[in-house]
Amino acid sequence: MLLIACIKLVIIFVSSFFLSLSGEIEKNIIYKPSKTLSPLILNAEIHDFSTPNNLKLSYLHIKGNKKSPIIIFCHGNEGNVTLEKLQKKLVFLEKKGYEVYALDYRGYGKSDGSPDERGIYSDVRSFIKYLNLKPENIVIWGHSLGAAIVIDTAKDINFKGVITEGGFTSVEDMRDYRIKNDDLGDPVSNFTRDFIYNSLTITQKFNSKAKVSLIKSPMLILHGKKDTIVPYEMGITLSKLNKNAELFLSETGDHNDTGWQDAAVLEFIENL
Repeated sequence: MLLIACIKLVIIFVSSFFLSLSGEIEKNIIYKPSKTLSPLILNAEIHDFSTPNNLKLSYLHIKGNKKSPIIIFCHGNEGNVTLEKLQKKLVFLEKKGYEVYALDYRGYGKSDGSPDERGIYSDVRSFIKYLNLKPENIVIWGHSLGAAIVIDTAKDINFKGVITEGGFTSVEDMRDYRIKNDDLGDPVSNFTRDFIYNSLTITQKFNSKAKVSLIKSPMLILHGKKDTIVPYEMGITLSKLNKNAELFLSETGDHNDTGWQDAAVLEFIENL
C-alpha cells in the first residue's frame, strides 16, 4: 500500500511538473516581448501608468489635433511599442492629425510583469479606464495577436469603431495550421516541432472565432492575401461570424507590411 501511495505521489508530481513546464513552453512560443527600446520615428512620447494590481505599464502617445475619434492600437506578440515596423504602421494617422495611444502589455518594453492571456486582457481594460475616454470616442485597432485582444475587449465595450488586422481564429487553429503547412526544412525539425505542439495543453486560447459575433460596434477586418504568418482565410472566417463586419482583403499585403492598410483604415474611420 505504501509503495502504491508513493507511486501515486510520483505520478502527481511528474504530471504537475510537466503541466508547469508545458505552460512555460506554450508562452514562449506565443509571446516574443523585447525590453530593448528602438528610437522613436514618430512625434510621440513614452509614458507609464499603474494598474489596479500595481503593475507599471508603459505606452506610446501621439498627440493629435482632431478631437475624435482617438485611436487605441494593440500590437502583436513581438517586440514592443517602439518596434520600427509598428511605428511605421501609425505614421499615416500622425500625419492626419489623429491622437493615438499604443500600449505595451505586461512584460513588453518597459512594462512590468510577464505576459499571459488573462493578464493582457486586464491590461487593456485598465488602460482604457486610465485614459478616461468615452468608448464612443474610441476606435480600437489590433494587429495579429492584438486583433484577438481587441476582439475580446470589444465584445464587452461598444466602441465608435473596431479594426482587426491579420487576425487569427484561435491559437488552436494556428497550431493546426502550422503543423499542416509549415516546413522547417528537415524531417527531424518538423517532427520535433509537431511533437511539442501536439503535446502542449493550450491554455492561451485567444479564441476570437467564439467572441467576434458578440461585437456590436462597426467593424473593419483587414487581411493581406500574401500573409505568410496568419492565413487570410482566417480573416474571412472572422468576417462571416459578425454581420456588422466589413472585410478588406489586400491582394499584395503581407502580415507585417505597412501602407496597404492606410486608405481602408482612413475611409472606415472617416465614415463612422
